Parts: sequence; C-alpha cells; structure tokens
Amino acid sequence: MTTGFHVKAAAFVVLSYDLLPAMRFPDPSMIAQAGRGQIARSFSLAFTLAAPFVILSALYNLTLGFINKAMPQLMVAFVGAPVITLGSIALLLLTAPVMLSVWLAAIDGFLSNPFR
Repeated sequence: MTTGFHVKAAAFVVLSYDLLPAMRFPDPSMIAQAGRGQIARSFSLAFTLAAPFVILSALYNLTLGFINKAMPQLMVAFVGAPVITLGSIALLLLTAPVMLSVWLAAIDGFLSNPFR
C-alpha cells in the first residue's frame, strides 16, 4: 500500500482499454507484439532478481560436493540443508530492499508505457 501499487493496478485496468477497446475485436498482431515483448522483459527481470540466489546456491552445492568427495563419512545432507535454508533467508534479508526497488522500477516503467 505504501508504494501505491493498488492505484497503479487500477490505472493499468483503465489503460487496458487502449489495447482491447470495448465492443471491438482485438488486433491479433498488436496483442502478439505486446505479449512477446512483455514476456521477454518479465523473464529477464525474473532471472535478474533470482541471480544472487542461483549463484550462491550453485557455489554452495559445489562446495558440498567437494566436501562429500573428500570426506564421504560426513552426512552432507544434515549439514547442507539447514545451512542453505539459513543462508537463503539471510540473503533474502540482505537483497530484499534492492530487489523490491528494482521490481517497482520495472512496474513503473511498464505502466508508463505498457504497449511498447
């Protein structure tokens, strides 16, 4: 509520009548072009926001693999699962403000020109 997202969502519903006017058949090429661009941008944003988690998780799992190869008697699952859970929560605590600001900037950019 503090970001004004509810107002932005309502404004987008009003703007959606530019893409899909009432009582007219929508132009398929325009919808396809807008949809393709938005899907590409949304996947790019999703991978950008998930990158710290993917990178650190891959490094941590590689480290656990080396530890397991060097010391097979250690129960890596008992050590690995709690640490990866705590690590991901700590990483979320550190990255959440930046991730939210990037996400809000992307939403504002989308709402300023939704049909590009």
